[in-house]
Amino acid sequence: LRKIPKERRCSHCKAIATSWAQSLAAKVASLPTRKLREDEYMEALETVCEESKAPSGEDTLQRERQWLCKYLLDTIGEEELWSSFLKFKDIPPDHLCSSEVRLCPRNQKDVFQPRGEETECGAPRPQES
Repeated sequence: LRKIPKERRCSHCKAIATSWAQSLAAKVASLPTRKLREDEYMEALETVCEESKAPSGEDTLQRERQWLCKYLLDTIGEEELWSSFLKFKDIPPDHLCSSEVRLCPRNQKDVFQPRGEETECGAPRPQES
């Protein structure tokens, strides 16, 4: 995870969550008369990781997004993502990326600090008196 710059982790995560939701929605729509089997929703999620493309087609961004997609899938788990999709008819990117895996700030005030103004974990350094 350290190989992906902090300023790109959040946007990658949100793009992946959106792609997962779209992939699952398409799969569900293609089989409207029955529930998806475990192997079907797993395939829909894994396909996003295999086909994950960066907007500009840059190899570095594409590799980062593919790696992060697989990392998130392993960390969160297919069943948890599927449960979220069933509950919300979506995989909410803000919740997933801010609360679940903490790759995005929790609110708009929590923006990434310039180098030297953050601690190892990315939190702002306390103000000295």
